[in-house]
Amino acid sequence: MTSPEYQEPESGACAAAISIAIAQLLRDCSGRGPTRAQTTIANDFIVCMLADTLSKSEWKLVERGEERVVLKQRDAVQRIMRDDAVAAVERLSGRTVTAFMSNNHIDPDCAVEMFLLAPLPRANGYWHDVGDQAAHRRAGDPRRYKTDATREPGQSPAGGGHARPEAST
Repeated sequence: MTSPEYQEPESGACAAAISIAIAQLLRDCSGRGPTRAQTTIANDFIVCMLADTLSKSEWKLVERGEERVVLKQRDAVQRIMRDDAVAAVERLSGRTVTAFMSNNHIDPDCAVEMFLLAPLPRANGYWHDVGDQAAHRRAGDPRRYKTDATREPGQSPAGGGHARPEAST
């Protein structure tokens, strides 16, 4: 959890450090790292885009129609590096990672590493409502949602319905 003394790191320097750390992890785990990386930090997530990640042998497999083999191998590499990637992002960002997702693409040759972060408290901390809250409740979701009817006076949905799950009472 983020401490009360938490201070937001300078976004550009933090993003660059995360790009370098993730590229180095991939290099250590697969024998070859990407030639380009770009990290975006926004609110409660961090996305690291990697380009030119495939090795010569992986390209040979792709040329012979073995894309599935390459993608399966890349998935395994990302599972192996998961704990180290999460630790690096937490260390560099000062935030707690709650989820890590990763995926690869062959043409164009790119990969994405996405880290969801524990939310920081903020005045307008409502999530966009993109789902059917009633269906979630019917499916046994115990959370209660703030809706337009239960908003505090003066709170606006800012152009759309927002909902944030709250703990059940």
